Amino acid sequence: MSLIVNEAARLVGVSAAALWLLEGDALEPSAQTDSYREPQDRLTFVNQSGTSLVGHAMATKKPMVTEDVQENEFFTAEGRLHARENGYFGAVVIPLLADDRSIGVLLMFDTRVRRFTDDEVSLLTAFADQASLALEKARMLNDAESRERQATQLYEVTKQLASNHDLESVLDLIAQQSADLLGATSVVVYQFDESKGGLIAVNTFNLIPESKGAVLMPGEGIGGRAYQQEAVAWTSDFLADVEDSSILYANAGAENLVRRQVAEDGSRSGIAAPIMISDHVWGVLGVTFSWTREFTDEEMNLVQNLADSAAVAINNARFIEETEQARDEAEDANRTKS
Repeated sequence: MSLIVNEAARLVGVSAAALWLLEGDALEPSAQTDSYREPQDRLTFVNQSGTSLVGHAMATKKPMVTEDVQENEFFTAEGRLHARENGYFGAVVIPLLADDRSIGVLLMFDTRVRRFTDDEVSLLTAFADQASLALEKARMLNDAESRERQATQLYEVTKQLASNHDLESVLDLIAQQSADLLGATSVVVYQFDESKGGLIAVNTFNLIPESKGAVLMPGEGIGGRAYQQEAVAWTSDFLADVEDSSILYANAGAENLVRRQVAEDGSRSGIAAPIMISDHVWGVLGVTFSWTREFTDEEMNLVQNLADSAAVAINNARFIEETEQARDEAEDANRTKS
């Protein structure tokens, strides 16, 4: 990425250049020349033309050029201020396209009023096309390497779980390893309690103390939905969930706890998967993050794989505990007879 911005700046002799890539709904600074000064705030990408010079280029998938940003109708007040503070006048924005999707922009400024020629824009567009291909190949390679690392880590977690036969230790390991593997802020393991008719938080990692022992009813929140639907459930924003009247929180305590977690732990988004043992939902594995985000099918599969590994470990630990208990009871009975 550093090579792309510096070569682009050299090609047309601009004073500063930057590469911004789309992450979620915002453009994130990814690389820039030494001379470029970043604005303080992220540039939010609105999928409409006319919102800004950058937003217009992203939406129309066409280059945007201006001789003087102070005179350009598409430049926002914040953009003009940023340009004025850094002495920028002429500007060109080239969208980066992959499979006809806008994935980012090449943003270039000159410290003089400048009209970029059609040839210069064509050259930058061709360069941006090659850069987009290189970026997508790099992204695909990184994704493949990331999947390989996750598969290796999941295998190691599964081995550790298989070698641990104490139920409490297994639950601790599930919570800690899930956080490490997913890069999560916190984790909770729920077990369904028939006497209470709900899910009990039997193990927590990095959550407020009151979370342990909390009761979540079927259908409540992502944990209750995962239990009820026997499938992965997630939310991009816990706070939006508790304020959505269509999402039922029958238990006021659970709703208040979610609000406290958002306020005190910074929990914002989360994903939960059912822990299935013998075709029944034993409980739920819930994972939370300190930022709003969407979850991909691949991530949902990974969380479910973790929950499935947890199910095997929990079942083994439970079986061993029951076997040892039965043996101890039999030995006690024999001692009593003798």
